[in-house]
This record gives sequence, C-alpha cells and structure tokens, in this order.
Amino acid sequence: MTNNEIALETIDPYAKGSVADARTSVVLNLESLRIKKERENLPVIENYTDAIIYEGSVRDMTSDIHSTIVNKGKFLGLIEENAKTEQGHRAGFDYFTSLGFTHLQLLPINDFATIDEEEPEDSYNWGYDPAQYFVPEGSYSTNPNDPKARVIEAQKMIEAFHKKGIRINLDVVYNHVYDYLNSSFEKVVPGYYFRKHKNGKLQNTSYCGNDLASEKKMVHKLILDSAKWWIDYYDVDGFRFDLMGIIDVETVKEIAKYGKAKDPSFMVYGEGWNMGCETTHKLANMENAHLLPEFAFFNDVYRESTKKYVSGDLSAKDAFLFSLFGSSLEWSGRSPMFKFLNQTINYVECHDNRTFFDYLEQKGISSAKEKEARCKLALAAVALSFGVPFFHMGQEIGQSKFGNENSYKAGDTVNKFSYVLLDSKHMEANFFRDLLHFRKTLRPLKTADFSKIAPNVDVKEIPGGAILVVLRDEKSFPKFKDISIFFNPTNEPINYSFEKAVTLLFTAGGNALSTNTKLNNVLVPKESLLVVAN
Repeated sequence: MTNNEIALETIDPYAKGSVADARTSVVLNLESLRIKKERENLPVIENYTDAIIYEGSVRDMTSDIHSTIVNKGKFLGLIEENAKTEQGHRAGFDYFTSLGFTHLQLLPINDFATIDEEEPEDSYNWGYDPAQYFVPEGSYSTNPNDPKARVIEAQKMIEAFHKKGIRINLDVVYNHVYDYLNSSFEKVVPGYYFRKHKNGKLQNTSYCGNDLASEKKMVHKLILDSAKWWIDYYDVDGFRFDLMGIIDVETVKEIAKYGKAKDPSFMVYGEGWNMGCETTHKLANMENAHLLPEFAFFNDVYRESTKKYVSGDLSAKDAFLFSLFGSSLEWSGRSPMFKFLNQTINYVECHDNRTFFDYLEQKGISSAKEKEARCKLALAAVALSFGVPFFHMGQEIGQSKFGNENSYKAGDTVNKFSYVLLDSKHMEANFFRDLLHFRKTLRPLKTADFSKIAPNVDVKEIPGGAILVVLRDEKSFPKFKDISIFFNPTNEPINYSFEKAVTLLFTAGGNALSTNTKLNNVLVPKESLLVVAN
C-alpha cells in the first residue's frame, strides 16, 4: 500500500483468513469451509425479556487445569462433551448448557492483538484490543497457522450451542482498535478512520488511545459489513456493543435492521454510557434510548442500587424498587429511564468491575455463610426483576477475582471459571438452575410493556427494610392468583402472616412447589428471599 509516496505493507482490513498473529492475510474458499447450520432447536424470542444472558470467555470457561477438558482455551474445548471436574461433576459444555440460560454472550472472538497465538499460555487478554474484524481469534484455534482451522472451529462452537437450544451473542468492539498507528486502517487511508478533535488530535473517548469514526461513510460500511459477516457466515444471534455510547445511532440501527430481517429474535444491546464524544452525530447512548427502541442498555442504576440493597444498605431500598420495575416506572421521584422493559439489561456483575463476592468483601462482610446468602439473593434479585436478566460466568458459585476490578490481562488464575470452586459449591449451581427455570415460569416478568402489568403489581414495605412484591397472575401457576416475592437483605428474619394459607413456591434452597407446603405464617430468613402463592 502506497500513500504520499510511502510504501507500507499491511494486512487486508476485510480479510476473512489469517495466519498466526495477523502476520499475513489469506484468501480462502470460504464456501468449502462452511458447515451445515441447524436452527430448529432455537426458541423464538418474542421480547428481549424472554432472554436470560450468561456472559463468559472461550478461554476463561475452559482454561482451569482441574477439569478433563482437553482443548483448554479453545473453541473446541468449549464444546467438549462429557468433561468432568475432579469430583466428577459436569464441566465445560455439559455444565454450562445445563444451567438454563437462553443466550451465551461471548467476550470478543474476532482476532485481537496482544496474544502470542503460537504460545497463548504466555500471555492473556480478554480481546478488547481488536486487530481483525472479520477473522476469528487465532489463540482459540487448535492450529493458528492453519487459516482454515479457526474458521471451521468457530462455526462448530456456535453450532454446538445452537443444537442445545442456546443462542450465541458476540461482544463486538467497533469503537476503537488496539494500535491506531500500526493498524491496517491507518496504513490504508491515513487520517481517515479515526475520530479527531478540531485541533487535529485523536479523540480518546474510549480511553484506549483512539476512537473509530463510525459516522464516516467507509468506516460505517466496514462496521456494517463485519457485523453482516458474523451474522451470515457464523450464524450469530446478537451483538453486545462495547462502548456503544460512542458509536453513531445510524450505524447500530442498520446492524439491528439487518439482523432482525434475518431473524426477528436477533438481539442488539450494549454499553450506553455517555462518554462526551466531540461529534455532531447522534450517538447510541442511554440519553438517546428513545431513538433506539429495539436496543437494550446495560443499566448501571440497576447495578449500583441492587448491589447496595442486597448487601444490606437499606438506604438503597427505593432505588432498588425503581430498578426492580425495569427503571421504567416513575417511582419515589425518579423518572423512567426507558420506555420499554426490553431496554434494560439488569445485572450486578459482568466481566469488568469487581465480582459481587469481592464487592461484599470490600463492604467488610467476612462471614462465608453471609456472603453465600447474599450472593444467592443478588442472583434472585436479577432473575426476578422486570427487564432482561444478565449473569456473569462464575457468579452462580460466588466466584472471586481476588479484588481485581479490571482483570483484562490478569491471567488465567484470576479469570478462569474455577472447577474446584464448582465442586465445593455445586449446590449453589443447582440453586441457579432452579432460579432460571422459575424465572421462565413467571409470565409477567417476560412482558415488554410495564404499563400493561403495573395495575397488577403491589409493593408492601415491611418494617425493618425488607420488601414484599405481589404479582396478580393467574397464568404462570393456574392454581394461584397472587405470587408474593419477599426480599430480605436485613440481618434479621422476617415473620409475615397471611389471612389464608399460602403455598411455598421458591426458597433459598430452590424450587419448593413439589413439597406442597402450605402455611399461614411465613418466616423469611435473614439475607434471603422467599416466594409464595395463593
């Protein structure tokens, strides 16, 4: 490539194949590498609120040495069947597909820059340092120098989850690249692809050294073409946009339009933080949620209020209730953030920031029993809120990252899913399975328009700081008309009396309907939840 009489060698920004470490782009006969796709096992997602999203990394889900997974850190490792922990529990593919989530959100699987793909054990990165937008990551391949291998193996991974009825959403990083100066974009057309201030200096809203100028015609086209490629060739089911708030509205809307034309169940959501970009174009941040009704946003109000309330900070009770109702109802002086419940991604933990377990430790909670109880309560709060529930890998067993708030390059020891911990906490994993199944039975929680169900929801505040939410619902459990959900983050058990006997549905031990327990007076344990029906 020659620009301004300077000749530079570069990879092809549109390359679909590559050797290790992006040294050379490769032309492939892609049709000969395409594997047969089957989608008949995938459930229809009428509303995003039908989805339950579980976030993980190909490497993190498979790298722990304490399992029988052979291809650790690889696409194929993630779909190995019959893998076991040291104590004989399900590991890897069999474990994750047993949990009951509907969507696996994978951290970036397109080619990224800072891993030595021939010696991946010597380095670590989550993948938010993109190098090639159309090529699967080489370190996840069993043979990074065979350009065909990564293409085939990425397809096989996605297809294996599809056969189990689980959709795959990809975390995509269309807001910056790893190294703008040495990127193929800067070499091909110097000065074009990156957003700049009026004084000509690079903008750095992403805090990664550069921002892609998504509003420019050919940048917009490249992003759209990349998204289409992952949809058409790899058969992905949705995108989570990293730092979506600095990408222009029109670019993400076109991606959504294309994805939903292919499959109405296609999901689009992302980080809608308003980062203060210097541009006249409308950006896909939460302040512009009204322009993006088909998009969901990670809800940091939900995250912070729920973490505080569930950890025992009762001053956050009203903020938690606002969040529990999908941040879509005027409550205690707070104006709705969203028009539809489809637009809120409810979570207390994701790949960055502390895990909830570490948050509790930071708050000074040292009792292992209390931390376990509050971790369960946090899971229940997310699962039983209005909106889209989102869980992070390992959250179901109260995993720690040893206080690391941003472990993007901290290595396998910090980031891996711990199969040793799973062995010791397999009952907590069973609770999570029960919880996800229970969420799926509660029809009101899968409604996109809160205004249609608000008249059938009551809140009763219990002295001491606990909350009772009552759903009038005769469809989830035909024998009952009301479902009462207790959240008790206090340090004291709660006694509550009903006029008529109620039936126990769900406890901190999991599903309880089969016990056929009926009682007039209920005891809600401290730092716990209880669900009954009448």
